Amino acid sequence: SSGPDPPCLVFQDRKLKTLEDLQALTVKQLKFLLGQYKLPKTGKKDTLVDYAYVYLVHLQRGNVRSTSSLSFTDLASLEKVTARSVWSRDLRNLPVLNFA
Repeated sequence: SSGPDPPCLVFQDRKLKTLEDLQALTVKQLKFLLGQYKLPKTGKKDTLVDYAYVYLVHLQRGNVRSTSSLSFTDLASLEKVTARSVWSRDLRNLPVLNFA
């Protein structure tokens, strides 16, 4: 047995596990997805993808039990993510973010 699937976001019965999965969604779909997880829903598509992706990474690392433990008021952390011009498929390359 390969063990349980890693945590993912779910949208319309689709499991979203990667950055590419999130980027494939439309702005309307992203806003709906973010609303499901009580995450911010404002900004351009890249920003919406960033919100979802940061949350996904924290879920996969086991750092998040619920959205109430996240605070997106730390703009410096979000700028670290959005300033990246090239995304890596390797989640270990994601900058360390503090959502305390």
